[in-house]
Amino acid sequence: MELFKGSPVLKEVEKEIIRQAGIYMFLPGGSLLFKAGDPADSVYLVEEGCLQLYRWNNGKEKVMVDDLCTSGELLGMAETLYGEPRGFYATAVTDVEVSVLYRDVILDLLDTEPAIAVKIFKWLAGGINPAQGAENNYISKPRCV
Repeated sequence: MELFKGSPVLKEVEKEIIRQAGIYMFLPGGSLLFKAGDPADSVYLVEEGCLQLYRWNNGKEKVMVDDLCTSGELLGMAETLYGEPRGFYATAVTDVEVSVLYRDVILDLLDTEPAIAVKIFKWLAGGINPAQGAENNYISKPRCV
């Protein structure tokens, strides 16, 4: 399955702005970052490691959504902006380091950093609300955002 490959092309200085606005979090391999139904109150900038994204089909069958293993990927943007609950699970396959940006922080960042905001909104404009349940809608479209 093809996920939303690619992401807004953020300059390293823009990624650094996002990092500095966030809070560092270390997640040991095997740990759950979030589960379907959790409030979408934050966006994650993946710094190191690999996350497995999946959902449960009728509570019985585990359906793989994707692996997120690229430094600089953003996870959870659309759900956080929409205010919808998480639509999938994210588990650390390896040790993972992320920068966590809570909703109020990401909204402030979008207000104060117009270049980043434009890239994110252009990227989101091509996607669909990930909380709607379609397999290819599980992640906020800008994977790097």
